[in-house]
Amino acid sequence: MATETPGLRQSLTDLGRLARLFRSEWPAITRAGTLSIVSGGLGLIAPLLTAALFDRVYPAGNVSLLGVVVLGIVAAKAGEGIIRNLFRFTAFAARTRMRDVARLALFNHVLHLPSRVLEARRSGEIAGRFGDVQEVLDTSADAALTAMSQSAYLLAVPPILFLIEPRLALVALVAVPITAALTAGLGTLANRRWATTYDAYDQWAAFRIEAVREARTFKSMGCEAALYRRAQTHVAEAHAGTVQATGLWYVCNGANAVVRALHLAALTYLGWWLVLAGDLTLGGYVAFQAYAALLLSPLAALIDAGGKLQKAAVSLGRVFDLADEPPEADPGATIRRAERRLPGISPSPIPSERKRANPPSLASEASLRYTGRIRVRDVRFRYAPDAPGLDLARLDLAPGEAVALVGPSGCGKTTALRLLGQVERPDSGTIEAEASGPRGPSWVRIQNAPAWRDRVAICWQEPGLLSSSVRDNLVVAAEDVAGRAIQDDELRAVLDACALGDRVRELARQSATDNPLDVALAEGAASLSAGERQRLALARTLLRVRVAATPIRLVLLDEATANLDNATAHTVMSRLLDELRDRPEPPAVVLVSHQPEHAALADRTVRLAARDVSGDGRAGAVPSITAQPCTEMAA
Repeated sequence: MATETPGLRQSLTDLGRLARLFRSEWPAITRAGTLSIVSGGLGLIAPLLTAALFDRVYPAGNVSLLGVVVLGIVAAKAGEGIIRNLFRFTAFAARTRMRDVARLALFNHVLHLPSRVLEARRSGEIAGRFGDVQEVLDTSADAALTAMSQSAYLLAVPPILFLIEPRLALVALVAVPITAALTAGLGTLANRRWATTYDAYDQWAAFRIEAVREARTFKSMGCEAALYRRAQTHVAEAHAGTVQATGLWYVCNGANAVVRALHLAALTYLGWWLVLAGDLTLGGYVAFQAYAALLLSPLAALIDAGGKLQKAAVSLGRVFDLADEPPEADPGATIRRAERRLPGISPSPIPSERKRANPPSLASEASLRYTGRIRVRDVRFRYAPDAPGLDLARLDLAPGEAVALVGPSGCGKTTALRLLGQVERPDSGTIEAEASGPRGPSWVRIQNAPAWRDRVAICWQEPGLLSSSVRDNLVVAAEDVAGRAIQDDELRAVLDACALGDRVRELARQSATDNPLDVALAEGAASLSAGERQRLALARTLLRVRVAATPIRLVLLDEATANLDNATAHTVMSRLLDELRDRPEPPAVVLVSHQPEHAALADRTVRLAARDVSGDGRAGAVPSITAQPCTEMAA
């Protein structure tokens, strides 16, 4: 998605939102700013003492006073250095905490975004936003602290200059508005170029991730040269933007350097003219030049900080572009729900600028006790207005019942599972679950997707495994619904139930791993075959069902055995369905399969077939999917 260059008002708004996110860090930032001001104050003492050497010590030849003045200079400089380093450490610690908190908060927000939002953005684009967080915190925090410290000089130095020599002070201050005007003009141009440059880097990052992830596929087709040409194009666009934006800032710095040189020449000429005329002492001139340098150095630092802030404003706008996407549930609920706490790392939800309805609380539906009966009525769903969709007029599910969805590829079987699992929300129609209450059972419309997902176990055709241990891949989907520590025996049991235990133990022997559950899997679990990856995903689903503190009411299986041989697939699926039916509170099961022998394991089937809605060939007619009447199939 293209990045717009933020205006001044928008940049200030974004900075205000960032400040609200880091309320807990305000005391640390205040301490750092105070230390910086104290350090700057000590830096103002040395020029006065240096002037005393010329005007008091040298004319009088007072050796005792010389020692006192030198000790004063040493003490001021040493104190300035010590406090400056303490300031830098305090600022570094605060900035690091803010960066980590912001990344964690953004990650939590992304986890709560609707599927449509995530699918509309490339993974590399989203990953780039985490880099933007570092850019924002590293540059804006440094710039803000620089502004705090250097502003003290800018406020304190002009009165001192006027006390020493008013006429020379007026000349010294002329450089300030000229420098500010140059920075504002050229900085705005550079800022616009950075916006398009960041977009180019996003595209390059996304392409890089996708190409490396599918490298084996592309290599098999001899696509290396074609991919490299595309990579060159991405890099060239990003590089050109970087050079142009950076070049504008160097032009700005060069122009300001010329202003400072002319400024120094004017002060030197006029200063010595006043000394020779007897209107200014030599010590006063030396002190004036020292303070004038203290005026120009902070000004140069503030110019640099201004450039960094303008660059950070682009990154911050990109972060909030993603953060402003409405979540499907309260991100703060997940922060409160997570048991793990890291010292000093306690994020809050990212404040939003957009007015939006408050997402539902997890508690609103989490306390309901569902019976396992589910019904779908007149559900209509489209991924996009002109895209194929799904029309599901009626579907009823009962606890302990297995229903197979069958039909040609692309007819909407996986979409139906996504709707039942609340991965997607229907455009119209209702999905309801029966819940028991004091007055008996009643139908409840499913509106809180995260709360409903706690009652659902899903196994997709694409397993979605982590580059971690076997243990971690199993417990990641079960630890929250279990509400307790999951034992190794439970993990080994689900691996054996899915015919994967022997393979994991073999991998442990090959890698000299003491506990097979600690076997590390490569990215995408590449050390396992496609069928083994699916069995690991099935084991994860089965574990979720077994350990859930509140019974799982719906199990969704999307081609969960597509990569297994027929004999193994039949064994694993039969074993899984038998266990689900025999549970004290059996869930409803919906499975998708292109293999008739696997669908035959279900109690009944629902056939989905594509048809044209209009049937008259009018422009804009949308292909749609509708459920055909249920037909019984013997198990």
